[in-house]
Amino acid sequence: MSIPDRLAISLRELSRYHPVTTASERARGLLLQQRASWDLARRGYAGLEQVEVRTFELDGYPFNVQHNPARMTSSTASVDEASIRNRRCFLCSEHLPEGQKAILLEQEWMLLVNPFPIFPEHFTIANLAHIPQRILGNICPMLRIVRDLGPEYTLFYNGPRSGASAPDHMHFQMGSRNFMPIDQEASALIARHGKELIQGGPVRLIALAGLLRPFFVLESDDESALEYTIKQLLSLLPESQASPEEPLLNIIVRWEGFWRVLLYPRTRHRPSFFFQEGPKKILISPAAVDMGGLSIAPRHEDFSKLSRHDLERMFAEVCLDSRSFTAVVSSLRSRFSGVGK
Repeated sequence: MSIPDRLAISLRELSRYHPVTTASERARGLLLQQRASWDLARRGYAGLEQVEVRTFELDGYPFNVQHNPARMTSSTASVDEASIRNRRCFLCSEHLPEGQKAILLEQEWMLLVNPFPIFPEHFTIANLAHIPQRILGNICPMLRIVRDLGPEYTLFYNGPRSGASAPDHMHFQMGSRNFMPIDQEASALIARHGKELIQGGPVRLIALAGLLRPFFVLESDDESALEYTIKQLLSLLPESQASPEEPLLNIIVRWEGFWRVLLYPRTRHRPSFFFQEGPKKILISPAAVDMGGLSIAPRHEDFSKLSRHDLERMFAEVCLDSRSFTAVVSSLRSRFSGVGK
């Protein structure tokens, strides 16, 4: 597959803005080119400089809340079947706005500058084909993309009912390394709370229970073994009537010379206060970045009134409870008993 001509950009053009030897340099060159030549991106990144931030502490490390009005559309996106059916897919190449450019990745993915950024560098990585948002069948491309783009970036995946505003079109997002607090805190959390479920094999599998956002960590430099283990983990997560396509989940991936995959099981798409009326309503729709320590409040009234209690309530409602998480851990221990010994 190839990028349509109107979206394609040459290395020569990118080299006017940044060196283009590596994939990460080409990504940064695309960002600089888009900020210089595409008004929507220019305005989006100018607005990012004006966002306000409040900091709390959850799970023993910083948690940031960003007031970012440009994220209103994403935070409030209607993802029911009727709404999806009655709107144009905004990630299909023929519907991308005039002025947007793309870089081809892994033969079938477009690297796009996100014009409504959360991160200092924020990209969307969309499949060239209009296929549903599903992680099965796309695990290896996810791993290869984040490896090729290198340790300067963190890639993340939102399930079709776990924060994805385009559940009908397969995509990832990618942002600046260390902008989400989890990037800097993961190793300490693993050391403090981690329980290894697989030792000595090609994949290290760790469970972190007892947190507001319990999660699994998978580490490996073996692509096939890592894909297999992720699939096994997915098969043991609770099914959800709200998401028959796949378990509710968010994934955060980094390349550290090996892959570090953080997988957060979910139980709900949005917390109850999202659906309240009047002063009880808070327009926050948690996705992977929230699991990583960064929530987006598009309305200033929500940004101002949000409390630590509200955040704790949100994660209690949308993340796997302690009993369910422990059940998954027990199933994993049984499935992988003897591995690596």
